[in-house]
Amino acid sequence: MAKPKWVRTWVGGRVKLNRKGDFVWVLERCVLRKRYYKALAAMSEEEALQELEAFDRKAEEVRARARKVRIARNDLLGALARQGEELNYKIARSPSQIRGSES
Repeated sequence: MAKPKWVRTWVGGRVKLNRKGDFVWVLERCVLRKRYYKALAAMSEEEALQELEAFDRKAEEVRARARKVRIARNDLLGALARQGEELNYKIARSPSQIRGSES
């Protein structure tokens, strides 16, 4: 299998020539530390830009969901930590420990 013949770059990635000599618009993006390479069905740069906009909208939705999950996880971890501190405080203040410290 031959290496792709890259002919130029565009806003969303690179352009290569296929075996027939047609341009293939390749989308190259990174979303949440994952690289995406996608050959687009676009026949022109204008069509490729429209597909890029759709991809970016979807990627932003994914990022927003990830932020919500991260915030919820941090809230949960904070609540568990506070609950653990209260539990540790209650254990430390149990009557047997209090009586033992008075001796």
